[in-house]
This record gives sequence, structure tokens and C-alpha cells, in this order.
Amino acid sequence: MAKKPAAKTPAKTAAKAPEPKETFRQKLSDVFEDMWETIGKHHMSISGRAIGGEEPVADLTKSAKALTYSLEVPGMTEGDIHVSVSGGLLTVSGEKSTEREEKGEGFVFRERSYGSFARTFALPAEALEDGVTAHLENGVLTVKVPLSGKAAAQQAKRIPIQKK
Repeated sequence: MAKKPAAKTPAKTAAKAPEPKETFRQKLSDVFEDMWETIGKHHMSISGRAIGGEEPVADLTKSAKALTYSLEVPGMTEGDIHVSVSGGLLTVSGEKSTEREEKGEGFVFRERSYGSFARTFALPAEALEDGVTAHLENGVLTVKVPLSGKAAAQQAKRIPIQKK
């Protein structure tokens, strides 16, 4: 009986080992990515947003009569939010802190959280600052800025450059 020839197997090439410096960089990068992912998931403010002054989501709609700003501020009350208008700027800011304590047999659990934000919007020249209104319902702050209906005819003023 004739022996079958052995099947040819491709020659194995040694895989190049990663450079130690590159391996260290990748591991360090992974550590920081994991850290920021953890912070984002577990260190949240009362409004559900990351602590550190993250601004609330805002939408702007414009009609012929008014600008309407809608800001998401879940969990906040009227007393937590401040709305002001001055010098062509609309500013919405908020701050909330809570403290919770739970006592049981042989333990006391305390938890505190704090969050704040501030957003400023430039208003057009036709905005009527005296008529601004704000309303909070179901975690959405709605700020209405009435418009005069007359677009201010403002043109850029050219400033001549003088020679010294």
C-alpha cells in the first residue's frame, strides 16, 4: 500500500510582537476611556446630566411675533431656575442640591448631589426685553421673547485704518 503524500501546510510566519511603547500607550488610552465612561454613567446631577456645568438642551423657534426658547430641565422647580434679560442677552441659569439620609441598624447612609448650569443667548435688535415671559411645565422651561416686528436697520459701520 502506497503512502499518501503529506499535505503541504503553509509555512508559519512569526507575528511581529507589538512594540512595548505602543502597547503601553494603548493600555493607558484604554484606562482613560474606561474612566471617562464610568464618570459619565455614575456621576450624574439631579437633572440627569453630568456634573460640571453641562448646559441643558435648548430649542429655538421663531415666529413673526416672538422667539420661543425651550430648555430641558428635568427635576428642577421654579425656585431652582433664574431667568434674566439685559443688554440684548437672555440668561437662563439653574442650581439644585439635595441631601438624603437613611439610617438603619448599625449604619447611616448619606448622599449629596449638586448641579448647576448657565446659558446665555444673544437676542436680535427687534426683541422687546420688557415683555419676556417664562413658564415651567413637565421639566421643560419655555421662555418667550416678543418681537417688535420691525427689523432694525443696522448696517456694519466701516472703520477706516489710519497710517501712523
